[in-house]
Amino acid sequence: MLYLYAIAEAGTAAPQAAGVSGAPLAVVEAGALAAICSVLDAAPEATEAAVVEHAGVVEAAAAGGSVLPVRFGTAFADAASLRRELADRESALRRALERVRGRVELGVRVLVAAAPRAPAADGRAYLLGRLDEQRRAAAIAEEVHRTLAQEAAAETFRVAPGPPLLLSAAYLVDADAVQRFRERVDELAAARPGVDVLCTGPWPPYSFAPADGGGE
Repeated sequence: MLYLYAIAEAGTAAPQAAGVSGAPLAVVEAGALAAICSVLDAAPEATEAAVVEHAGVVEAAAAGGSVLPVRFGTAFADAASLRRELADRESALRRALERVRGRVELGVRVLVAAAPRAPAADGRAYLLGRLDEQRRAAAIAEEVHRTLAQEAAAETFRVAPGPPLLLSAAYLVDADAVQRFRERVDELAAARPGVDVLCTGPWPPYSFAPADGGGE
């Protein structure tokens, strides 16, 4: 079986890295696309080591050019079935590759400690207090997201009912604008005492790759 790590453009070479369980990497091409993969006897178990090995291949591939990461565990019976999948989805995958070209993913989490709450007089007062707390949390999360989205080419986010988690988001950012994005995160955090705005990355664009669909 062919175990898949990432989709890239035709002409992409296999990165200098080992795959899951040390398997050598190979490239299967179909039209304008290339799939970075390994030949395995069976689908790997989702152990911590295997997930880290998978991510290592994706990061090595991303260092050499635009890639669309594929979720852990995606595999095809043979090269013919993989090529059919790539051919069927070529237009969408090419558009996605163009969107992530020269860009990276940055993750952002907004957290705040729950404020002490005075005992409620009754159940209605308690529920109203909870609702007011959730509204304030949502307003903070949406304000942070709106500001950071202006610095990104694309974004995906989830406003949590919180606290402590108010926002979990990913932003597609030009590689040469990462420092500016981080500075904006720091500014947002400094302007909101008691709120933690945490930024991680840069990562390959996991959140901006189309659902890989298929696989056997």
